Amino acid sequence: MAQQPYNDLAQRIFEIIRIYCYFPDPILKTQCKHINKTPADIVLQDLPVLAPRIARSVENFTNPEKGKAVETAILKLMEK
Repeated sequence: MAQQPYNDLAQRIFEIIRIYCYFPDPILKTQCKHINKTPADIVLQDLPVLAPRIARSVENFTNPEKGKAVETAILKLMEK
């Protein structure tokens, strides 16, 4: 199976998740799928829905503090 392409936004989110958790690729792909998106087609407008979902996934593998940090960092991408 070929690697699914990431757009620039997805790549930035991947890098944020990677700081806090060992499973950035499956987390990002799974949470995009839950909102009927892919890492190739997510846009800034998806972040208010996507960020909390990713945060919960990170929490499941780590702890609530890391989940909150991921959510905060992802939502800050909207400010740029």
